[in-house]
Amino acid sequence: MNASTRLASLLSTLVAAASLGLFGAGCVIDASADPGTVVVTDPPPAIADVSIDPGAAMAANPGEGVGIYVEYAGGGHWNVFTTCDTAISGASCSFDLVVSSDESVSIGAVEGSDLGPTDRLTLESDGTIRLVAETDYGMNGFSFDADPGASIELDALLDGEAQPRFVYAVSDGALLNGVPSNPVDFTPSAL
Repeated sequence: MNASTRLASLLSTLVAAASLGLFGAGCVIDASADPGTVVVTDPPPAIADVSIDPGAAMAANPGEGVGIYVEYAGGGHWNVFTTCDTAISGASCSFDLVVSSDESVSIGAVEGSDLGPTDRLTLESDGTIRLVAETDYGMNGFSFDADPGASIELDALLDGEAQPRFVYAVSDGALLNGVPSNPVDFTPSAL
């Protein structure tokens, strides 16, 4: 084997190893950039679909723990509320919650609960609900109606960061202490 053949073989092995490393790490190569330039980006995270039990309610102690609670009462009626650990931490929690659904799903009858003077609850023309609230010793939240059985998506920020570990719901008879992704989809289970 001559030197140029060995070099070509070595180069092809290195390219194959680099490609395996990139694709094995879950990266995506964007070849649409300038010719000769390869841009590597991480793929967007998958949005988990979590089953939620109709009629299951949760209790929380305001001021004693951080939480974003999602309940499905059934018949298309949803409740979302927050708590903070203010009695322990001495600080309040800044929540920014966005609830949406497929564009074919109708969302309405939005009502706030325990909202303070600086909290904002809006229903956008596209059916997106947004709550920006400062929670301390209360349970800030809202209820709304969507088409019965329709899935909803929750995108939740706590103090400006995604914190899926603080999202609670009841699924298959068990309390979920956190969800696998942010945003997360909730789909009512059939009883």
